[in-house]
Amino acid sequence: MVASVNILLTSRLVKNACSKQAALDDDSDKELGAYGIANICAGMFGAPISVGIPARSLANLRCGGSTVISNLMHAFFLLIFLGVGGGVLARLPVAGLAGITAFIGYSLLDVQSWRQLPQLPKLDAAAFVVTAVSILFVNAAAAVTLGCTLYVAKWLAGKIGASQRFQGAGWQFE
Repeated sequence: MVASVNILLTSRLVKNACSKQAALDDDSDKELGAYGIANICAGMFGAPISVGIPARSLANLRCGGSTVISNLMHAFFLLIFLGVGGGVLARLPVAGLAGITAFIGYSLLDVQSWRQLPQLPKLDAAAFVVTAVSILFVNAAAAVTLGCTLYVAKWLAGKIGASQRFQGAGWQFE
């Protein structure tokens, strides 16, 4: 469930960042189906499951890639770099790679989102902050789960409140 939410959120993020948004298909069922097929194929070869990667997709868009070909070229170059230069890449210090990853993450950060927090409904702002901060302390899947938990808690509180109102009026609510 969390992976599906992550895939759909990544898809929407990329579509909102793309200037050709109107030309893109917005079929969630098709996207989830494609990821399902990719995950079945990955499992056959012992590869990890596929999830949406916003950083990679946004970096691809910012470098001018806007078609499926750009994604295929990205995968092709990763394969070449890892296949041919794997020995060299293995010698790179992990701290250096972490620094590069942190810099890329910072450069992809949308500061406008943080500036708009005061204008958002309180629940939306809280879910945003909880998810963003949780990513730093746990992992992305747990962070999305925690952010979504706020909405589930509000929904449950509404259901409990409705149940008490009906019972208080002499109605039996089950």
